[in-house]
Order: sequence, then structure tokens, then C-alpha cells
Amino acid sequence: MECLLMAYFIRLVLLIVERKSRNWKVILLGLLLSALSFLLLASVVSLILLTPKSQMQQSATSEALLSHGKQSHWKDDDSLSGYGKSKVDAIEVSPNFLLTLLITKRRICVFEASTDRNEKSWEDFREEHIESARILFFGNLSRNGAPVHPLQFQRYARSLGVDNDCHVILYDRGDIIWATYAFWIFTLFGHSRVSVLSGGFEEWKRLQATSEQYRTESGPGAYVQRVGNFRAEWNSDVICTFDDVLANAELKTYDLVDAQDREVLCPVYLWFHILQNTF
Repeated sequence: MECLLMAYFIRLVLLIVERKSRNWKVILLGLLLSALSFLLLASVVSLILLTPKSQMQQSATSEALLSHGKQSHWKDDDSLSGYGKSKVDAIEVSPNFLLTLLITKRRICVFEASTDRNEKSWEDFREEHIESARILFFGNLSRNGAPVHPLQFQRYARSLGVDNDCHVILYDRGDIIWATYAFWIFTLFGHSRVSVLSGGFEEWKRLQATSEQYRTESGPGAYVQRVGNFRAEWNSDVICTFDDVLANAELKTYDLVDAQDREVLCPVYLWFHILQNTF
């Protein structure tokens, strides 16, 4: 190929010297382009031939070691955590799982969900609660049975140090309705990593009798007060409107569960239950 380029180069020179071609400017431009192509090709070939094989092997070895190191780091991180992604995203977590997160100092936010009696809940919390937990007041989650505004909840969650990527774990003192309601509020406003502690505070206290690792503390809570970066977004997937409930009476896509006490069910609700069970 180099010989062909040289021959072409000599031919162009002869044509210009002898002036046999009228388009000598075009020939001169072709001559320059050919010379540049030849120099570029020669540079690439020399770079490939002159690169030491040992350097190439060393580079490949370094990349392999770096890749292996990253994989080892990921494996060590997984083994340190002691749980897979399915457990992280679980709706319900065990006290032993929470204890593992506390010991390994994972990014978690533990909250004790209060009842609708804020003062009594605050007294119980100050008397004793799970170590590093904070209290989550029901009055800041709901107003007259309806969720608060998303921006209001965002401001409240941030004041408690909640971030978008932290794992929120909720518990209450036996009436699981308060922890599950708080779970729904966090889910409604777009937090993707929320779990409920199985057994709540009572189960934690029961396990404390068998192991000192299940620690509790008194007072308002010893934790670093910081402002989180949680951003509330309305999640319509966990909301059913009145029209959705009526349509479900015919389609039966979802299971409808009435969580009210039997004593408060009015005849209209009883008729609706009979209607659903009949058709």
C-alpha cells in the first residue's frame, strides 16, 4: 500500500512539472491530501508496532484487578448487610432484622407512631422507647381523618431527618393500626422504603429479656438533629375513590375490607356488605 501511495505521489509531481494537466490546482490538492493520509497511516502503524507488549499486558491485568476489587467490595457489602434487596423492601421486618441494622449502623429512620392522643403517647415515649427511635405524632399525619397536605408532611418529615434513600421503620405499642397508618402515609407521599416492625414495642421488650442487645432508652431521644432531603410526591396507586369502590362491587378486582368496629357499622354499610356478598 505504501508503494502505491509513493507511485501516486510521483505521478502527480510529474504531471505538475510537465503541465500536461490543465487542472493543476486540483492535482496539487490531491497531492496534499495523499501526503496527509500517508503520514496518518504511518503514525498509526508505528504506534501499534512500537507499543511494548508488557505494557499492554500490565494494563489488561490492572483492569482485571480493578474489576475483581469492585466485585469483592460489593460482595463484602452484601455480606455485611446480611440481607438481600427483598428484605430491604419488605413491608414487615423482624426485631432481629432491625437489630442488625442498628448494629451495622445502616441508613435507617426508626419511628414510634403515636396514637391520636399525642400527650399520652409523648409521655410513654419519654418513659421508654427503642434506642435511636423518634416519635411520629399522629396529628402531623392526619387532620379529621384525612391526610395532611403533601408539602406539610414533607416539611415535618424533613424536620425529623428523613431522606429519600433512608429506610423508614415504624412501630407502635401494640395497636398496630397506628404504625400501619403511618406506613400508608409515607407510601402515599412517595417514600419507597418503608417497613413496619413485627410485634412492635412489646415484642422488642420481650426479646430484651433474653438479650441485652435489644436496647431501650428514656427521654426525648438521643439522635442527631438534622434536616432531611425527603421530597413528597402524591402516589395515586394507594388511593381508591368512592367511584372505584362502587365499580369494584361489580368487577371484584380488589378485596374490600371494612376496618371499623362492628358496633359503629350503620345499616347502610350492612346493606352494602350484604349486596356485595350476594352478587
